[in-house]
Amino acid sequence: MAKFREDIAEFTRRALLDDIYRANFSSGGQIFWLFEDSDQGYQQMLAEHPNNTFTTLADVNDAMDSNRNDICFIGGHSTHLVTSKVTISNNRVHFISLDATANRRYGQSTKISMDGASTTVTDIAPVEVTGVRCSFKGLKIMSNGTATAERYAVADGGEFTNWEYCHFEMVTQKDDTLAADLLCNADSARYKDCTFGTTVTVIGGTNIIRPN
Repeated sequence: MAKFREDIAEFTRRALLDDIYRANFSSGGQIFWLFEDSDQGYQQMLAEHPNNTFTTLADVNDAMDSNRNDICFIGGHSTHLVTSKVTISNNRVHFISLDATANRRYGQSTKISMDGASTTVTDIAPVEVTGVRCSFKGLKIMSNGTATAERYAVADGGEFTNWEYCHFEMVTQKDDTLAADLLCNADSARYKDCTFGTTVTVIGGTNIIRPN
């Protein structure tokens, strides 16, 4: 357990961006952790940080607060499944992978996926962003859903969203001409060193980012 805590601390130091950390500290923000309950060391983290350790993206998203630069570190041992769309509506919240090498363009070990066939027409993607100045680093977000509405891996409708080293992949709806790896309705978003689709297939006709 001691080694696990030391590894987490080291990954945290590596993953923290100086500007995000300063903003978190000066805004009175909190740090959260997202793990699968089968991850090694999860129980120890839960015992030490009971109010800040979660097993679902929806729950940790609900716990974060707007405009205080809360940070969520996401474990890289498993795929984090969501059963319905998670809407990140808080402003200035940040999601960072605990992958030991967070600067991958693809092959990230921290994965988020929506599987199955949702019956809710608003479940268009596993993750939708509507908040302002949110950031994401080192994540792979996939849609494995089979419902007609599930056409995107990410729906970005925020302002000044910052994505770094993320991979967006619509896995299952490859024959849907309206599907895309990313639905971009964002204002002035930034996608640095990101991958769309697989290394051989890009979804969305001739556009990997569909127009508004």
